[in-house]
Amino acid sequence: MGPLTMITHSAHMYGDDLALVENLLMDHYEKELGYTPAVHFDFDKRANMVVEVIPITEAKAWSAWSKRYEKQAIPMAVMVELKRMPKKAQRLIRCTLYEPNGGPALKMWEGRTAQEVAWQITDWGYLKDAGHAMYVGTELQRAEEAIVTGREYSQDPA
Repeated sequence: MGPLTMITHSAHMYGDDLALVENLLMDHYEKELGYTPAVHFDFDKRANMVVEVIPITEAKAWSAWSKRYEKQAIPMAVMVELKRMPKKAQRLIRCTLYEPNGGPALKMWEGRTAQEVAWQITDWGYLKDAGHAMYVGTELQRAEEAIVTGREYSQDPA
């Protein structure tokens, strides 16, 4: 495509040139870019994650994880977030790792806050794709906010 050269003394473009630039971009931008910006999603080859908010009575992994707090202090970042949580929330955030081909669950993490679940996931390097990690982190935060506000949570379909 090449550069778009503007000869000007005031470093701006006049309105009558906008249509020309728009046509140039429409014709060449996506070809030069290499992908369509609206459909920029790569599947993580390692696995799929499902985030949900569950009643504490349905917890499967929380009892084992929470025992660590009997012997060691709750991390400061988690303590700060716990102050935001309703006292009797009785709900947990669960993140389940599934095989990439839609197979069975491989691993499950549960916690009271997004930070608590995120640390469990990142401590063992389960997410290597930065975009996927950011997406899961955003969903964990949305799940936590649903607990704080008492709303229902459903994962964004990406």
